[in-house]
Amino acid sequence: MLVVKCNKLIDKIQSVLDKKVGGIVRLFLDISF
Repeated sequence: MLVVKCNKLIDKIQSVLDKKVGGIVRLFLDISF
């Protein structure tokens, strides 16, 4: 049960990081080009 909770938490963190990284990359590309 604990492992499942940890996996769900990791998934949430990864999705949030993906969104933040995507936003930063988009900003960087907007500035670059």
